[in-house]
Amino acid sequence: ITFSYIDQLLSSGICTTYIRTWTAVNACSQSQRPFFQQFIEVKNQDPPVITCPADTVVNADANTCGKAFTLPDPKLGNNCNSGVTITSNAPGVFPVGMTFVVFTVKDSCNNTSTCTTKVTVLENVPPTIECPPNVTISCGEDTKDLNDFGTASADDNCPGVVINETVNRAQDDCGIGTITRDFLATDASGNTASCRQVITVSNIDPLD
Repeated sequence: ITFSYIDQLLSSGICTTYIRTWTAVNACSQSQRPFFQQFIEVKNQDPPVITCPADTVVNADANTCGKAFTLPDPKLGNNCNSGVTITSNAPGVFPVGMTFVVFTVKDSCNNTSTCTTKVTVLENVPPTIECPPNVTISCGEDTKDLNDFGTASADDNCPGVVINETVNRAQDDCGIGTITRDFLATDASGNTASCRQVITVSNIDPLD
């Protein structure tokens, strides 16, 4: 019995696949020629060598609770891998805080490598605050509930802004003087903004 084979190329490139068809010949019976097929794959079995971009610290955007930017791709350390594709779990907008980005690099032979980098977004955008306007009132008006003279409002690029109010009354026994309302807006990251309203209490009608 003798054996022979014929190779058929299925795919070429760095990863090459052949079908090798073996045939056995019986010298005593030429009509008996059983055969079988063998698949042979020649490929680079080394995974890509990659280096992730360095850890990054960025500031949040003014109108977004995060940072919109694109990380550079990892660097390839050799030229032995072809058809390389790079994927990652990086979001389009990185939220405030730390995000770990995992890059996966795969070549045409399905060898893969991964690396991880860290992105830290600092939220240092102060909130905006708007006070009610200053006002002058008569000493006969009720000033127990100062919200009757307006309230402050605040906004921020991230949720969680809180407004605190401090009141200072500088009035005589008749109630004439000033009421100062200081408002302080503090966001979730500790950034602050302030404004002030002054309520002037006077005897508008001195004959009263």
